[in-house]
Amino acid sequence: MIEEIVNEVCGKTGLSQEQAQAAVMAVMGFLQSRLPEPISGMLAGVVSGGQSAAGGAGGGIESLLEGKGMSVLSGLFGAKS
Repeated sequence: MIEEIVNEVCGKTGLSQEQAQAAVMAVMGFLQSRLPEPISGMLAGVVSGGQSAAGGAGGGIESLLEGKGMSVLSGLFGAKS
């Protein structure tokens, strides 16, 4: 997953592979430190090569978005519930 994001950043910005990887890892670290659990835990799993964002233990993003997770995400992005 991270490799795909790094390649996308390279393609869209013209950064070298190393620069793009550093940028992606900086953003991932920032998000992990700011997002509430269990979202940050799932992001950590994706970064470390563990479960995918759409699968893995507990159903991943889909199960998170059922219920509280959606309101948390909406609040993070400024949506009013």
